[in-house]
Amino acid sequence: DNMLHEPKLLTETEGLQYLPYSVGIEIECYWNDKLDKNQVEKELRNLNLLENSSFNNTENKFRIRKGKQGLIELFNISNYCKRNLLLNEGSGIHYHIDCSEWYDDVNFEILTDSNSEINKFILSELDSWGYDGTYNTRGIKNGKFYWVGIRERFKTLEYRIGEMTFDYYLLVKRIVHLCKLNNIIENFLTKGNTNNLKKLLENNKS
Repeated sequence: DNMLHEPKLLTETEGLQYLPYSVGIEIECYWNDKLDKNQVEKELRNLNLLENSSFNNTENKFRIRKGKQGLIELFNISNYCKRNLLLNEGSGIHYHIDCSEWYDDVNFEILTDSNSEINKFILSELDSWGYDGTYNTRGIKNGKFYWVGIRERFKTLEYRIGEMTFDYYLLVKRIVHLCKLNNIIENFLTKGNTNNLKKLLENNKS
């Protein structure tokens, strides 16, 4: 969607349609040690992100708000990364999609069941990303080391198969896709749709 390329032009309503959840982004790469570390840290603070945004020598963590503001923040993060970090093509990006508003009210067992429709649907959607790494196993489980991790500590679903990039357009494409999947999961687990995924998907299109 071309509108996403200029997030400042979006309305608040449009922003929430694309980004209905707060998102944590973990980029596993090094910062450019030829730069002044204090200046890099100042620039990070000036992004005015949510708490828990930080960087060290191996992993950079960002947390963006939901809605239009979060998309603008993502655009700024992309530029920050291009200026201050070194692209690590041997690693990738993990995306944490916020589930805190409903996490404690649901049972994730059906989502982790490899024979369930919802499990098969989510993984088939993620197949389109073309992940060919070996570090994360294709599946949805509690904790780490799978394509999707249920993270009780953060009350998020962590999608661990993002390719390494600083490109805003690819970052936003991945995040919007994950928000759509997360919305399907939320509705499936919270609104009595656990026996009718097909109907839920039809309603989601309308």
